[in-house]
Amino acid sequence: ALDEKVRRVLRLYFRTTMNQHRAQGFLCSDDHYAAARKIAGEGIVLLKNSPLPKKGQGFSAQVAFNLHTLTGTVEDNGYTDHEQTVKTEVSRILGKFERGFDITTVQVPVFYGHTISVNADLEESVSVDDVTEVFKKSSYVTVKDNDENLTPVEDVINERTVLVSRIRQNIKGSKNVSFVCMMDNTRRGEAISCVEIVKLIAQNI
Repeated sequence: ALDEKVRRVLRLYFRTTMNQHRAQGFLCSDDHYAAARKIAGEGIVLLKNSPLPKKGQGFSAQVAFNLHTLTGTVEDNGYTDHEQTVKTEVSRILGKFERGFDITTVQVPVFYGHTISVNADLEESVSVDDVTEVFKKSSYVTVKDNDENLTPVEDVINERTVLVSRIRQNIKGSKNVSFVCMMDNTRRGEAISCVEIVKLIAQNI
């Protein structure tokens, strides 16, 4: 029923976006401000070619000009609590993935944007052109050329759509497709996405 589908989206919205004590990702939390200050401070020090201070402020490694392969605390199943949260939240909106749903998160400290590399196994064989055409029909997506080098700083700031590029297949005409998504997380966040998901559900019921 439409009511239940909308209820699932709103329940997730209240549990995440409006929860100021959420473990990961709340933009106005003290942890978020501390991370921003640490990136800025380390950047200034490194640009002066000075040694960095000892680890601190809740981070296990240098933040600026670095990449962290671990986001959160590793649980018994090998996934971090952050990865598990993403899996849970996506499943609550889209339902159970019959062929499975896997995720690995890495933290690349930047001031703007979220980027995700997606590898999807579909129910039927498709072509790259088919997938590209579907994305182009969405008013929430902007398809960019595969040979265009997208960056959060230059391409997604104040962008309200999700940028999609690098649409490709390992085997032409197979059921597998890969692509990259990039967005401005301050413009295209959970609140806006939840509202638009509800609108799409209403249109298709």
